[in-house]
Amino acid sequence: MTLLEIRNNRVFPSIHALLKEPYKSIWEEDLSNNKEQAIAYLTYIEFVCSPKMSNPFYGYDETIRPSKVAKEVFKDESFTVPSELILGCAIYMEDLENSSPSYANLRSAENNLNKLKRFLDTMEPGARTMGGALLLKPKEILLAYKELPQALKLIAEARRNVHEELEAYDIKTRNQRKIGKYEE
Repeated sequence: MTLLEIRNNRVFPSIHALLKEPYKSIWEEDLSNNKEQAIAYLTYIEFVCSPKMSNPFYGYDETIRPSKVAKEVFKDESFTVPSELILGCAIYMEDLENSSPSYANLRSAENNLNKLKRFLDTMEPGARTMGGALLLKPKEILLAYKELPQALKLIAEARRNVHEELEAYDIKTRNQRKIGKYEE
C-alpha cells in the first residue's frame, strides 16, 4: 500500500495515510495553509524508510541514512527527530514487511552486506595469532572481495523484486482481486 506519494519532488500523504496514525496526526496538527511542516515530516519518513527506486537515500547504510535525510529535509545539522517521526518510520517499516514478503529478506541481506563491507574496511591482513599464524589467509581475503560483486547483484535483484511486489500490492483490492481498467 502506498502511504506516501512523491509528486513534483514533494511527498504527500495518500488517502490511506490520512486514515492511519501517526500520518493522520502529522497532517492534521500542521494548521498552516501550505502544510510545510507536515510535508517535511512525511518526506523524512519516506526517504528514511522507502526501498523504492525513486528514493535517493536508500543506498545509504541504515545507521547514517536518518541523519543524511534530516540534514537534507530540515536543513539543520542538529535536528532532533521527534518521537512521532520515529513512530512513523516504525509503522512504515511494519507496513512494508506486511506488503512485501521478500522485504525482510532484502533487509537481512543488506545488513549482512554492510557488515561484510565494514569487515573488509577494518581488517588487518597481516594480523597474527599469539602463535604467529595469520588470522586471515590471503586466499580468504581475495575470496571475500571476489564474492562482493555477486552479492551486490543479488541484492539489486532482491530490491527489484520488493519494488515489483509493492507495485503489485498497490493495484490489488482488499480481496486480492486485480483492479480492472475502468475501476482505477
